[in-house]
Amino acid sequence: MIRDGLAEGEATDHFASRPWAADFARHAFEADPREFARVLIEELLGSGAARRSGGRLVASAPHNRLPPDWHPAYPWPGNWPSTKAAEERPTGSAHKDQRNHHKGEG
Repeated sequence: MIRDGLAEGEATDHFASRPWAADFARHAFEADPREFARVLIEELLGSGAARRSGGRLVASAPHNRLPPDWHPAYPWPGNWPSTKAAEERPTGSAHKDQRNHHKGEG
């Protein structure tokens, strides 16, 4: 919806056919993907996150298009280089123990 919007008449099918939406509909709401898509669109419009414009549903948030020749060096998170800060970040129970200790619970 950010890039020129979706044709209003095609929006339900568009969302229902997206794997993330179909999975979310079935597993989180035990709903039919088309019904989930209809409710999602109503919520986007009702919340002001999307609006109707010339027969299309468009995102209400401002969006500045990137130049056509722009391409990130690492477009997918799986390809992002690791950083030292991320490697040193505590994880798992050690992190939980640190939080509890700071609260006086550990």
